Order: sequence, then C-alpha cells, then structure tokens
Amino acid sequence: MLIYLGLPSQKQPRPTSGKVCTQVVDVRDFRCKSLDSIFLCTDMIDDLEKRCLVLMSNMYQNFKNYRYEAYLCSKVPKSHENFENIFLQISWHSEIYNSAELVEDLVNLLAQEFNQAEEHCMNRVQYYANATKRYEKLKGRASGSLADISLNVVAEREEEYEFLVPFFVVVPKNAHDALSKMTVENEKVANSTMEQVCADENYVLFKFYGMKSAEADIKKLIQQSGFILKTFEDDDEFSKNMEEVSSQKETEQCFSTFMEEHIFKLFRLYFSLKVTRVYLDCFLIYGLPADYTIFCVQGKKAKDVVKYIKELAACYGLSRGSIENMEAHMSTMSDNISSCLDIAAREVVFHLIE
Repeated sequence: MLIYLGLPSQKQPRPTSGKVCTQVVDVRDFRCKSLDSIFLCTDMIDDLEKRCLVLMSNMYQNFKNYRYEAYLCSKVPKSHENFENIFLQISWHSEIYNSAELVEDLVNLLAQEFNQAEEHCMNRVQYYANATKRYEKLKGRASGSLADISLNVVAEREEEYEFLVPFFVVVPKNAHDALSKMTVENEKVANSTMEQVCADENYVLFKFYGMKSAEADIKKLIQQSGFILKTFEDDDEFSKNMEEVSSQKETEQCFSTFMEEHIFKLFRLYFSLKVTRVYLDCFLIYGLPADYTIFCVQGKKAKDVVKYIKELAACYGLSRGSIENMEAHMSTMSDNISSCLDIAAREVVFHLIE
C-alpha cells in the first residue's frame, strides 16, 4: 500500500517508527491561473486516473498467460526494507514535470503523455491480438486435425492427366460409406481410384480421380455432401506461413518485453497522476501560496500505516469523525493492485493506492 500525503511546507511529516517509511516527492511550487482552472484540472486528473486504471486492467485481462501482475507487484514497494530503492524508480520525474510553471501546464503535460501511451499500448495490444489469432489459425494448418491441417503437410502433389484431376476429401470416420456411395453413383468419378491417404482420431483423408471436364460439378457435389475438399497451397506461401508459426515464440517474447516495460511506465504515470491530484487538493484545502510538501508513506503492515496516519492526522487537528471515516475507508480497501481510493481531509490530504 502506498499512501500519498500533502502538507503545507512548514508542517513537515512526523518522525516515523521502524515499521513505517516516508519519502518526500520532489514536486516544485506551481502557480495557477484561477480557482476555476484548478477545478477543471482536478476533473481532468480524475478522468486520466480512471482511463489509466482501465488501460492497465485491459492489458491484464487480455494477456493472462503472462504474469504481469506478479511483475508489477515486484516493482511496487511492498517490501519495507527496499522501499527507498524502489521508490526512486517510480518517483516523480522532476526534470520533466517540474519544468512547467503553471499547474495547468503540468496537467496538460500529463494528459499528453498518457494519450500517447494509451494509443501506443492499444495499438500494440491489437497487433498482438491479431497476430495471436492468425497464429492459432496457422498452427492448425501446420499440426491440427485433418479438418484443419494443410494438405501440403499430409500429402504429396499428384500428377494431373489430360482428362483426369485428383481430388482430396476429408470425411468423418463414420461417413466413409456416404463418400463411397457418392463416388459410385457419379459417372464422372473414377471410383476405382479411391484410396485412403491418412487418418486421425476423427477424420479420414481420401484421394480419388475425376473427369477434368466435370471438376467444378464434382467440387460442388463434395461441398453439398458436407465433406471437406482439400487443395494444395502455393509452396512459397506455405513456407512463409510455416515460418510465421515458428516465429510465434519470438513474437510472444517481444510482446512480453513490451508489456514489462510499459505496464511499469503506466504505473509510474499513475503515480504521477496521484501526486498531481494531491497537489491540486492542497490548493483547494490550504489555498495560496502554493508551497506544499508531498510525500509517500509505506509500511510493512497495513495496520502500522493506519496507526501512523491516524497519529499524523490527529497531530494536525483532523476531527475525530474524519479520522474514523478515513480509517474505515482504509480498512475496506481490496487487495487488487489497481484499486485506489482518494480521501481529501480538512488538514491532511490522503491519496491511497493498494
């Protein structure tokens, strides 16, 4: 659990025990145009937070084969001992965000960054989804059942004669007699040429010859009978498809690397949105001048963090009712890494991520 707090700079955080860590976020003092623009910025941040959570959630749901949640959790400061080291990895990008003079410019900068990240991630996600769908189809043609597999894999090209053409037909095992009857009753088919090429658990592949002049009619009859007519693929196209199947592991690895990089970037951006929201709430609660200290609190156990925050809130004159309300909200938070709850208190601003 990460808890972000904002205080006027003259009110520094209380010393912590060995069970709780605090870390100041390097946020500069921004100016603002007007109170109305602060409200507008707050609405924009709310919208960006929701979209960021939705984007991360979609990435999790669409790619459950990867342990991205475990990866993200490994990056989030859950360990009390390595809090400072990990915090530095997700901390505020001072060189970027502190270059803004106005808080309105800061929010626009964050919005631009998120919009670019959202477009990039969704395009990559869609590309991988399409590639995976195509891979599943090609994989069936490479090693699936006889109903799906490419004829190039299970048969050899037959010589075509002047008046005869070969037909390859896949039928269910229990439909052998129906195929035989169809070929016997059709004078355009050389029934004596029928032979079994191969079989699997559910299907049988047969080959027979028919009159070239009646090729279209025979194909139509095969399809009307509910059988699967197989034809050879172009050799170059077939080789290209098989190479694509073989390269799927490389495609998955590239996407895995992309996810590992960008899910962490999204979390870091979400961290920045939360910090900005704390700063905006400081404007609304404390007013001007915009001289605030934003810091992060993390503890080995949630109850230790709750205790520290309660003591801090009481120290700065937060009402008993507000403290109890805050504690109730904190105690009911879920274990989902993406869930969050914002609490704007009278004297101390709390923003929580668990």
